[in-house]
Amino acid sequence: MKKADKPTVEHGSLWPIRFTFVDDKMNGLTPIGGGSWKNKEEQLRQWSGIPEFSLQGYSGFIADLLDKDASTILAQKRVSAETCERLIGRSIESLVDEGRKTGCTPKTDQWAMC
Repeated sequence: MKKADKPTVEHGSLWPIRFTFVDDKMNGLTPIGGGSWKNKEEQLRQWSGIPEFSLQGYSGFIADLLDKDASTILAQKRVSAETCERLIGRSIESLVDEGRKTGCTPKTDQWAMC
């Protein structure tokens, strides 16, 4: 994945992809990183390069394709911890630790399916 552009002050001016950890320890959803791009075409190109978790079993990591104002999830896929590390460029332990410090969103019924 190409390194994402830094977000700007203009809210909603970039097209984001967000990575989240389904955090049983915190009973919530822990943000672990993501990126944003200047146009939807680049965002979709990056999205198509994110491999979906295909091994049997369970992965607690989710990639969300978001709309321009980051208020709606347009698509979602399970990803591996290794994919998160490779795309974000940091160890999964440090990403989860930092995400827990930032804040964990409580799970809702919609996450019971995950």
